[in-house]
Amino acid sequence: MLHFIVDGYNLIYRIKGLKKQQPLENRRRILISGLEKFKLSMSPRNRVTVVFDGKEDVYSLTKLSGIIEVVFSKLTNADEVIKKMIYSTKAVKNIVVVTDDREIINYIKKLGAKHMAGDDFLKVIDKKRETNLPDSDCKVDNIQAGIINREIRAFLENKLHSGQMVKQDYIKFLGTAGARFVMIKQLRSSAGIWLSSKGVNVLIDPGPGSLIRALNSRPKLNPEGLDAVILTHKHLDHSNDVNLMIEAMTGGGFKHRGALFAPKDCFGNKGVVFDYAAKLVPRIEYLEKGNFEIKGFRFEVPGKMIHPVPTFGLKFSLGNKTVSLISDTAFFEELKTLYKADTLIINVVFYEKREGIAHLCLGEAKEIISAVKPELAVLTHFGMTMLRANPHEIEKELTAELGVEVKCAYDGMRLSC
Repeated sequence: MLHFIVDGYNLIYRIKGLKKQQPLENRRRILISGLEKFKLSMSPRNRVTVVFDGKEDVYSLTKLSGIIEVVFSKLTNADEVIKKMIYSTKAVKNIVVVTDDREIINYIKKLGAKHMAGDDFLKVIDKKRETNLPDSDCKVDNIQAGIINREIRAFLENKLHSGQMVKQDYIKFLGTAGARFVMIKQLRSSAGIWLSSKGVNVLIDPGPGSLIRALNSRPKLNPEGLDAVILTHKHLDHSNDVNLMIEAMTGGGFKHRGALFAPKDCFGNKGVVFDYAAKLVPRIEYLEKGNFEIKGFRFEVPGKMIHPVPTFGLKFSLGNKTVSLISDTAFFEELKTLYKADTLIINVVFYEKREGIAHLCLGEAKEIISAVKPELAVLTHFGMTMLRANPHEIEKELTAELGVEVKCAYDGMRLSC
């Protein structure tokens, strides 16, 4: 049995017959009707799910077909819904995802699901055009055919499995929680950020749940394969699992390997790194303004943040892109110049400014993004007010307003470079 998961809007924009002048509701109806009419599933054992962004606002759209299942993302986005569907299924190899979204493609390949580009999907359909069905019955130029299982399987086997998958540099958000209450309630995970650069694995800010999140990640992230841990500062939502991750990185202390980069106050009587754990790591460097390196992975600390404890941001290269991380801080003008990069990650705790608390709010993040003008801006480390404001809506509004692609990170989100 095959389960086709179709990224609805992504495919709609690939179909020439669905002109943009038509209302979006009509285009959705035509797509669903076309997939049903030309028997995409072919076998009654096969499933077809089409995922759309947003809430259901099409009358009875989910009941148009007994064959096609329609899912709306509601308060999240279609990407996240598709990822959760794949993550939660046992028969991953039977899933075929139709999309051109690079982030989803990288995710599904890692999990072992199959992928078809929108244009390739339409070509395979068009190849089996049913000439006995007049175009007037369905106004979708390229959806004029049924698809038989052997054609799909042959396409996937010949085109998608012809070579081994190349490892990519990536960033994975193990957690996106910020502030005390989101962390305490675990409304979002507080597990930090994992990055991999040319096989070098680095964990930034392993807060509560970091070890469990890494082990439960799909695909699994192996803490014993870590090469370094970086703490931007010692607050518990950034450092709670540091000793656990040191234990894992050093194989329970039996392997003298790895490195730890952290501000000086993370050590000693008032620190968060236990003395015994520090002794397990062969290399410890105090984080401060300057340049650092571990096994060929280089990163820079541009300067100190404004926060109750010593706190630092980061800049590094991943793939052919530069990445900056603005950690917890009050706003100051130099943030606009010190953290210029292709990808800008910003910890945004508050929706509106809270005087006297050294965290960024959304308005300040907008000001930084406008000045830096990155290719991609990623907001993370959300407090309650940001969650209540609906991060999915925020990213759409900011992308339109700033002319920069903005993403609000979610737990498990992966960026490939």
